[in-house]
Amino acid sequence: MKQREKTVSILDRLSWSVQPPKGLIKGCYYREEARFSSCFNGDLGHLGVLEVVVDDGRIVMVEFNEQCSPTYYMRHFQNVDKRLSDYSFFQASKERTAVTGVVLVNGITSVEKQMVAANRLTGDFDLVAGASNSIKRSMLPLAEKIAARMSVPSPARYYGLSKELEPGVTGRLQIVTEAGKIVWLFYDEIFADTQEEISDPELKQYYRQSKYHCPDYISTSGAGFNNLSDLITVSVLKHQNLLGLIDLPYTEEDNRAPEWDRYLSLARPLQEEMVKDGVWKPADYLPVLDSTVLSVHVMTANDGRPLHLLELEYPDFTYKPGQFVMIQNQGDGFHWSYPYMIYEGTDRGLKVIAAKNSSLFPLATGAGTAIWGANGIGCTPGTNAVFVAEPATIHLLAPLIHFCASPTLILIGSESAVPKELLPSVTHFVSDGSQALKHLTDGPDAVYMALNVPVLESIMNCADDSLKERTTVFASTRIGCGIGACKSCYLHSPDIQMGIPVCCNGPYLPFNMIDFEKDRKCFQTFK
Repeated sequence: MKQREKTVSILDRLSWSVQPPKGLIKGCYYREEARFSSCFNGDLGHLGVLEVVVDDGRIVMVEFNEQCSPTYYMRHFQNVDKRLSDYSFFQASKERTAVTGVVLVNGITSVEKQMVAANRLTGDFDLVAGASNSIKRSMLPLAEKIAARMSVPSPARYYGLSKELEPGVTGRLQIVTEAGKIVWLFYDEIFADTQEEISDPELKQYYRQSKYHCPDYISTSGAGFNNLSDLITVSVLKHQNLLGLIDLPYTEEDNRAPEWDRYLSLARPLQEEMVKDGVWKPADYLPVLDSTVLSVHVMTANDGRPLHLLELEYPDFTYKPGQFVMIQNQGDGFHWSYPYMIYEGTDRGLKVIAAKNSSLFPLATGAGTAIWGANGIGCTPGTNAVFVAEPATIHLLAPLIHFCASPTLILIGSESAVPKELLPSVTHFVSDGSQALKHLTDGPDAVYMALNVPVLESIMNCADDSLKERTTVFASTRIGCGIGACKSCYLHSPDIQMGIPVCCNGPYLPFNMIDFEKDRKCFQTFK
């Protein structure tokens, strides 16, 4: 059993700093994270995160953070950041710290400075005795992983800015962009290392901590500082707008959270820098629209399986084939929003197909919805494209078939299971993937597939390289927001560091882009 350690008072003998690097830092961004030091079966262990920024061949920032295990023996510190919370003060009250004279942050910052000065992540470093366990078990192994990748410039770009907001309080805004989008953002305010530097008497107690990570920090706004910080992250990732404070609370003139203007004082110069460098520019804001169901057309297969073609109100709607919209049923009770492929545009809005198990299926003319989009990249099938679907997935492929001038459909299933309105004049009915493959071996035409993973693999495991190269598949991950913010739809990628946001890069993706071994469980099953 763990022995309770005696409490001592040695704070006056210790010194550590939690201050971020001042000014602007930018460059190629590398990140690795991993759990370590699991104590028992089922214990996730602590989470180590290492971030490195390289500019023009020089390491300009190394930062290691550690989050306590969710099963940590003190509930107060479960899932808490060790660097910017009161964890170091807790360490300063322990007998073992009285012996070593250092806390974890001392060891971390020492190695960080050495790595930057030596311009390397591997090799020998002087470790602070008594504050090196996390460094040996997590920081250095993560550094080796990043070092192995640094021969190739990262596609992710880091922009960080820190400045004093008031005496003793430093604001810090960090942004990562990739492929023209902001993919990560974090805003925090860090207190000075000594109480004497902090002018506000009420804030002196929080020295050597940050507002986001201090468990005891009391916000003067209507929500916790950590919640406000998380909300600005969600807003920016969703709308790709740094300065609009879109969908955020406490923005009214008579009830405005002071955090917003402090954040904006950092966001404005960072936006100018990113636009100047050409890595990102603000997107036009596309609001969530309150919409109405204008009409419902019932399409019924011979076996009785129904699909509903709904027309939704959306003035001046524009889209590309293969894009989708997020729609929320605004009826009684709460309903999640779900993605729906755009079947076609109309002079009053757009049409989508709702399957029987979808949230839109029960809606009648006049029902209310909330809608945003169009989302995704979209794709334009060639004149003679070939499409492969099952009855359960035909609604996903129907918009592309509808757009194609001379489509050929290979349906793996019975003719009686699909409404005739959705079957092109050239349709081949087959019983399984091996039969479908016989229709796909010849010709240069592009192939589009919307299939459940086992059926897809029954075809592609036997396909030649040519077929794999010209095949695009519907990536049926769970899209939660439609704009890359929630990350529920992300897939692994060897090329995109943060992963593939299906809702932004898809939903139709090249077959060869998807790693089915890693991401098999991410795909939904359609019945």
